[in-house]
Amino acid sequence: MNDPLLRAITMRRLELLGYRVVPLSEDPAATPSMAEEEGVHAVLIDLELPDGAGLRIVERLASGDATAALPVLGLAADTPQGLVEEAFAAGVADFLILPYDPLVLEAKAAALLARSAVSAPGPLPARKAA
Repeated sequence: MNDPLLRAITMRRLELLGYRVVPLSEDPAATPSMAEEEGVHAVLIDLELPDGAGLRIVERLASGDATAALPVLGLAADTPQGLVEEAFAAGVADFLILPYDPLVLEAKAAALLARSAVSAPGPLPARKAA
């Protein structure tokens, strides 16, 4: 997330829920291999990263053999129809609108992990601090 405070709050909230949060690279080329190495079960990504990097990361994850099945939750403060369509086409499974309700974050994180057939809390990555 572009906002360091919101990133820290989100990561802490997920940790309090029992998830292991693994910050991944903002580099679209590096993220899929990092996700594979870390054993990631779901991805939380800011779709409003500079220069469209958020969507490029989703596309890279969706096209990787080891990461194609990862469910992705896209975050955005504004979700115009064009962004929504692009994100779903790229591989986003669901959206979380910023600012978010912590209970909605909890429900969406649980739903993502259910999609990946993970029965216990696992890593839910957040963006690496810039």
